Amino acid sequence: MNNTHGMCFKVAAICAVVLIGTISLVPPASAQDSVPPPPAEQPINLVPPPPPPPAVQPEGSPPPPPAAQPASPPPPVVQLVGPPPPPEVIEEDYVEDDYKFAMVFNPLSLVVGLAIGIFALELDFQIPLNDYLAFDVIPAFAYYFGDWVEADIKGGGGSLGLRIAPMGSGLRKLYIVPRVMLLHVAGESETMSLSVTQLTPSIEVGYAWIWGHFVLNTGGGIGYNIIVSGDDIYEHSRFGNVALMLNVSIGFAI
Repeated sequence: MNNTHGMCFKVAAICAVVLIGTISLVPPASAQDSVPPPPAEQPINLVPPPPPPPAVQPEGSPPPPPAAQPASPPPPVVQLVGPPPPPEVIEEDYVEDDYKFAMVFNPLSLVVGLAIGIFALELDFQIPLNDYLAFDVIPAFAYYFGDWVEADIKGGGGSLGLRIAPMGSGLRKLYIVPRVMLLHVAGESETMSLSVTQLTPSIEVGYAWIWGHFVLNTGGGIGYNIIVSGDDIYEHSRFGNVALMLNVSIGFAI
């Protein structure tokens, strides 16, 4: 009997402990209880913050370098393309550089010589070096056949000169020609013998025209005959050893 009451007392004590533990236990939190409460709303400040104070440069220090500016692209180049220029019209005309050679002769000396019994032929060859200078070469030949000539007399020689064009016009327009001529005349008859060699420096000033390929030179000059060997054939001349020259030459140029 006592054992039964003791067992019941133990069971009742255990049940009491279990109930006390059950009542004191905190029930598990639900999903809603586990969410934290929303944060409190912060007030919106509409006043901007004050600017930062300017940097103070110590005295004597160099100024800070300027802020690098981004390079802006160059403006586009607009090229205006106009119509092409008209083609250059080249006039068909002869200029100084076109002529590389000219040959003229003096018909006046030929006519006058034939009238007094002298056949004289001089060919003037002009070879340009540039627009200002040209060689002037003249071979000459003479034959005396008049009644006043008692002997068979022949002569020949040549001259060399430098033709100067002060206007840079080549073989045209104003020219100046200093030249030197060497001439030898010889003849003999039953009663006489003649042999003369003379040197004649001279200068000529004139003007030249060229039309197409036709050339006309007009000029005049003066020279002095120097007897190199032989008799002085100018001893009884009115002008002495002075030689006056008149040049009217025609010819062609290429």
